[in-house]
Amino acid sequence: MKKEVMKKSRNLFLLLAQFATFAFLISGMPSILNAQVKVWGDNQYGQLGTGNYSSYPVPTTLSGLNDIIDIAAGASTTIALRRNGTLLSWGKNQYGLLGTGSTEPAQSNVPVQVVNLTGVVSVEASGRAAMALKSDGTVWVWGNNYYCQFGNGTQGGQLESNPTPVQVTGLPNIVAISINQIHALALDSQGRIWGWGENTSNEINYEGGLRIFTPELVPGFPAGTTFTSISTSSVNSVALTANGEVYVWGDNQQGQDGAGRCNFFGEVVGQPKRVITSGVSQIAASEFGVGVLLTNGSVQYWGKNDYSQAGNNTTSVCTAPVNASISNVTDLRAGDIHFLARKTDGAIWGWGYNVDCEIGNGSCSVNERVPVQTQAGAGNSRIFEAGGRTGFVSNARSASRPFDFDGDSKTDVSIFRPSAGEWWYLKSSTGGNAALAFGTSTDKLAPGDFTGDGKTDIAFWRPGSGFWFILRSEDNSFFSFPFGASEDIPAPSDYDGDGKTDAAVFRPSSGTWFILNSSGSGTSIVNFGSSEDKPVAADFDGDGRADIAIFRPSDGSWWYLQSSNSQFKVYRFGVGTDKPVQGDYTGDGKADIAIFRPSTGEWYFQRSEDNSYYSFVWGASGDIPAPGDYDGDGRADAAVFRPSNTTWYMNQTTAGVGIVNFGSAGDKPVPNAFVP
Repeated sequence: MKKEVMKKSRNLFLLLAQFATFAFLISGMPSILNAQVKVWGDNQYGQLGTGNYSSYPVPTTLSGLNDIIDIAAGASTTIALRRNGTLLSWGKNQYGLLGTGSTEPAQSNVPVQVVNLTGVVSVEASGRAAMALKSDGTVWVWGNNYYCQFGNGTQGGQLESNPTPVQVTGLPNIVAISINQIHALALDSQGRIWGWGENTSNEINYEGGLRIFTPELVPGFPAGTTFTSISTSSVNSVALTANGEVYVWGDNQQGQDGAGRCNFFGEVVGQPKRVITSGVSQIAASEFGVGVLLTNGSVQYWGKNDYSQAGNNTTSVCTAPVNASISNVTDLRAGDIHFLARKTDGAIWGWGYNVDCEIGNGSCSVNERVPVQTQAGAGNSRIFEAGGRTGFVSNARSASRPFDFDGDSKTDVSIFRPSAGEWWYLKSSTGGNAALAFGTSTDKLAPGDFTGDGKTDIAFWRPGSGFWFILRSEDNSFFSFPFGASEDIPAPSDYDGDGKTDAAVFRPSSGTWFILNSSGSGTSIVNFGSSEDKPVAADFDGDGRADIAIFRPSDGSWWYLQSSNSQFKVYRFGVGTDKPVQGDYTGDGKADIAIFRPSTGEWYFQRSEDNSYYSFVWGASGDIPAPGDYDGDGRADAAVFRPSNTTWYMNQTTAGVGIVNFGSAGDKPVPNAFVP
């Protein structure tokens, strides 16, 4: 009997599923607010959440799900992560997979609440067990434990049900998870991989036994190897290194080791094998196969290919990587025996098995041998789930632009005058100006939309007392509160994705971030960085939440912790004297790594789409970088303030060059507030 295969690849919003035949997508601008979810595919057990059991060959809109930021699809069960860190589930409740604390009812075609879990940042699902990662780095699991998926040292019965989430013990601080039918992997904050569960094909430890009862480090990698992403199927494990290398271990019946050979009688890879040496940005394990997204936007595949999973119009086994017939891809998802890909225009394409409508193109009988566009539409897609037999999409409106004091979705030219403690800004909506006295010369500028009305509030942080002072844009009343210590660096941003700026500080002495979540989920404390690092928080993974991030001057490296899946990314870009000016310069909904070089006035950008870079000169020695979206087109603009003549120079991506004289000697440009 064929195993029911389930895998997950947690690199950005990688949402995968087997045999459930469905896919999910969330699209929109930087903050996922009022998102609209669409679904398609098989719905035998209500796994689409439509309130019925009818299948859908093309996308249909779900009602009432406007705050979903992540989705995981098991065999016939769907689990969704809400913006507030709680989970909803729907579909089949076998083994208690709905996580409601009960095995009744047997299924639900509408969302129900998962119990005993808050503060969730990532979720995974399979046909037997589900797993969640919390913001404190702990891992929780529920469902069936027959293959020791709970990692608690015991083996459950084959039909045993555990409908209430429990913690997996024996793990360090975890940043990413992956679970399938019979084994699980976890990635820790040091880039090491832990595994537990079934090991008959060496899915975890080539030196281990038939089952791994408690979490243990996966062996067999070269010393010093650091991983950033993991993906599993029931017979294989796949991992991606910080250098873009891909390792595979486990079963090799269909050439999954990528070495140009396969054994149809149960050969296993054994010790992890490096298949690709560089240039990979995402991984996605499918049943008896592996798909990867390269940094140039192309897709490669190797392994079983009976339903054209390779996407190259063939059906023969691919024992070495081959190119799919698609380009300009920014995200890749794997189902059981089909793939979905998001292109640069936001359109979703699919290929492979399509008998159950999983591609979403209206066809439910013909397998797609080459990539075809789904009917999910294009635009600023945020997340999607490629399940065995279903699909999901969503749209969202954007939050306000940075330093937008008048609420017209454009950054306003603005200065802070230390000598008088005054804020001056030029309203981009009317051309008029406003001035308000608020603060002193020693205060640290910390503006943001703390009240969520779509306008930036004037705000500062006082180092001497650790107090925040915020002037409401609605009525110019103010409020204050203590948060931080004298040594801290203010780093406010929308970390919880609720459309409001959160007070936050980075403490260099301990490399610790303290975030006061405006959504009411309390304070987040995250260790990420060292004493020399500079905080550069931004939404690098495009999930509508700011990612904790630092720039390390000693080696010009950028480190960021993706809020979508708690995985970290590392890139070297710049030198110690450069000024970090991260922002979404390309308009794909993700912040691009960027630096301004004061000595030459050059700007350098690393595109989030493919990690390629470009540069141009905008400014001169002595200028102060002040990036923002001055023309309101959804893309950050390079801009500088020149103190020598108090003039602003803006290289607007849509409106062209803007030159404005605004300010006086000694003024600080407000859009420079978070440039360390």
